[in-house]
Amino acid sequence: MTVPYTFGNATTSIPLSNLDTNFATPITLGNTNVYLGNTTTSISNLSLGNVTITSVGSTFPNSYLSNSSATLGNAVVTLGGTTSSVGNLTLTNVTISSVGSTFPNSYLANSSVTINGTSVALGGSATITANASATLTISTGLSGTSYNGGTAVTIAIDSTVATLTGSQTLTNKTINGSNNTLSNIPNSALTNNTVTVNGTSIALGASGTVTAAAGTLTGTTLNSTVVTSSLTAVGTITTGVWNG
Repeated sequence: MTVPYTFGNATTSIPLSNLDTNFATPITLGNTNVYLGNTTTSISNLSLGNVTITSVGSTFPNSYLSNSSATLGNAVVTLGGTTSSVGNLTLTNVTISSVGSTFPNSYLANSSVTINGTSVALGGSATITANASATLTISTGLSGTSYNGGTAVTIAIDSTVATLTGSQTLTNKTINGSNNTLSNIPNSALTNNTVTVNGTSIALGASGTVTAAAGTLTGTTLNSTVVTSSLTAVGTITTGVWNG
């Protein structure tokens, strides 16, 4: 190596061999001897203070660093490494905008709901029996049992209830004739459906011939159309007018 001519009063480069032997004495940096004219690529055990590094010729391996990993929960993550699972880590005031996969129920502190004593896992299904605090009681006139929410009940009208189109027998009922219209009532539906005159029975709505009973005529004049009579005897006529 030649020494630049700017050294001392030199005007040209000075060969190292022309200099004093002290110039060949190495400079020790860390545990590495550095000689003038040589190229040193590695220096060990050298502490730099207040140094600003603007660029490096190559990347620093983790082995050059005092701390080359970080511990998250129970997982140790090496700088530059990748981990897919971290346990025993508590996150505070963290907003999760998206997740790479769904959360299984086992990850949740509460993974089910209990309805009326039946536990239903999130994402599951179950048949729930209603908890009826006040049961529905089916009263007179309707068929079916009381409803408690556990068994389906069909409610129907029983035979004690009169319907518009059904055929029922009414008992102990009073029908107001002025407010109701009754029609097409057959004689057979009536307790009394005939009248009897002088022993002759005549059905309601029918006609008949009635013979007057002897001794039941009243008044003093016989109709001129009477041409026969069942009279067999007369009393004594005390006064009268006879013609012919």
